[in-house]
Amino acid sequence: MRAALAALAALALLLALPAASAGVAAPHEAVYAVHAGVLRLGEARYALSRTGEGRLRYRAELIPQGLAAALVGDGRSVEESLLEVVAGRLRPLRYHYRREGRKARTVAIDFQWAQGRAVHEVDGERWVLPLEAGVLDKLSVQLAVMADLAAGAETLAYRIADGGRLKAYRFRRLGGEVVETPAGRFETVLIERPRAKGALRFWCAPALDYLPVRVARLDEDGRERMRMVLVRHRRAAPAAAAPQRQTPAAGS
Repeated sequence: MRAALAALAALALLLALPAASAGVAAPHEAVYAVHAGVLRLGEARYALSRTGEGRLRYRAELIPQGLAAALVGDGRSVEESLLEVVAGRLRPLRYHYRREGRKARTVAIDFQWAQGRAVHEVDGERWVLPLEAGVLDKLSVQLAVMADLAAGAETLAYRIADGGRLKAYRFRRLGGEVVETPAGRFETVLIERPRAKGALRFWCAPALDYLPVRVARLDEDGRERMRMVLVRHRRAAPAAAAPQRQTPAAGS
C-alpha cells in the first residue's frame, strides 16, 4: 500500500522540447478519480485560470481518500505553477509544491529569467540551477503537451527543472482511441512517456483542448498499476487573452 501511495503522488504530478506555443488550453477545472486496481485511492483536481496580471495559474490538488488517507495521515498535496506567455511560448515564473501528513514536504522554484537561473528550495535546502530557454516545471509540462498536440507538433520532448537539475521528458504517439469516462465518451490521441521501469500513458481529448481524460502507469510488463480517469470537467467563463511579451524566452 505504501508503494501504491507513492505512485499515486507521482501519477498526479505527471498528468507528469521547446516550450509550447501560444495555443494554451482555455481556463478550466477537471476532477479525476485515482485507482489502483479496484481500490479507489483518492481524487485529483486541476484548475487553469488567468490572474489579474494577465498571467496563467495552474493548480493541482491530490486528496487521498479512505484507507489511503488513513495510512498517510491525510497526505493531501497541492502543486501550483505561475506562468506567462513570452513570444508565443509558455514560460514558468514560480512553482510551489506542498505535501501534508506524516511525510510532509515543500518544494519551491523561482524562475529568474533575467538572471538566467532558477532558485530551488526543498524543505529549507537551497540551490541554484542555470536556466535554458524552454525549461518548464513538473506541472506546466502538462499544458505544454496539450498545446503542442493542438499545434500538430511531431516532436514531444521537454526539459524540466526538478531536483536541482534539468530532466528530459520524451513522449511518443501511439495512435488514437475512443475512451469512456464518467465525464463522457471521447475521441483521444494516445501518447506514452517511457520510464526506467514501465511507462506512463495519456489519452488526450481534442474536444477538451487535449486534456488527458485517462492516465495510466504501467509496469515493466505492460500491466496497469495505477490510473486516473476524468470524472468532471468544466470550462471557465470566457476571459480576455493574456498579453504576450515579445522578448526572447531566455536571458531577457
